[in-house]
Amino acid sequence: MNTETHILKEDLDIDLEKMKIPNLNEDERLIIESYVEITRHIKEIEKLFNIFRCNLKIILNHYTLYNNDTIKRNKICTFEEDDYVVINTLVINFLSSGKTLVESIENFMKSVINPELRIYNDFKCKCINRIYDTIFSYRLLIRLRDFSQHGHLPISGNYNGGYCFDLNRIITTPHFNHNKKIEEEMIKLEKEIYEKFKGYPRICFTKSISEFNLCIIEIYVEFLNAIENFFYDVLQKVNLLLNQRPDLIYKSTDRFNNHVFYKDCNGFIHCFDLQDNSKKMFLEFKEKAMKIFDYEKSAMKELNDSIKFKKNSV
Repeated sequence: MNTETHILKEDLDIDLEKMKIPNLNEDERLIIESYVEITRHIKEIEKLFNIFRCNLKIILNHYTLYNNDTIKRNKICTFEEDDYVVINTLVINFLSSGKTLVESIENFMKSVINPELRIYNDFKCKCINRIYDTIFSYRLLIRLRDFSQHGHLPISGNYNGGYCFDLNRIITTPHFNHNKKIEEEMIKLEKEIYEKFKGYPRICFTKSISEFNLCIIEIYVEFLNAIENFFYDVLQKVNLLLNQRPDLIYKSTDRFNNHVFYKDCNGFIHCFDLQDNSKKMFLEFKEKAMKIFDYEKSAMKELNDSIKFKKNSV
């Protein structure tokens, strides 16, 4: 469903000209507009989370990813293009949807939550900054999303039938300025791989994608945890207002029964349905996200254990 719907007054089955829309003072209008916009933004972020999950499912539907970074095309994959092109296409979409989700969450925190409040600083420091500072694959793949937006392909292939993130190719790509911290890390890692293993500097594909996926989910879950009480306060304020001003609730026999109509500062008419249970909606979003997070943590552990077993078996 849409997060909001725009309708021409000519397409309505009610006459807005005859409808008496109650006047609101500035505080009342702010309470209602804040509730509507915050609820809309939370719904939009949930849609972006689903888009991110959908992009991961598309990758896994079309390819089987193995812990040794070999990738097998599944029968459902009917693209005419070769695997190198298809895998880069799907991964670029996956990375872009992840970064878009995080940017929308950050925008919510900056525009809706007062930056001076503890809730904002705690989320930024304990979640966003912590994940960025401690998880190299998250930093790398967030940057590779920008790398791809500048016309470069993040995935390299055809070494023993596998796929990887080729540090040497990424570092030396012309016409792209890397984040200084990421570039220094990649150069250091490139040197370590060569000195310790005498091998070519490649970053694991499957493990990096899995870690990035888990990081994005964790950010979304922590976002919902961070704003939960704040959102309930918003709901409480609008419910209190409607209890004090029952005249704001439109009563009729048409489809807009139990809607709240109001005008914004520019005179445009808006409405929302009181039958929508925003608290129930929020709890459903949170419960779903937690189940996905628990599942993906378990899958990540299995992947790490299988990689460790493989190393110990050599």
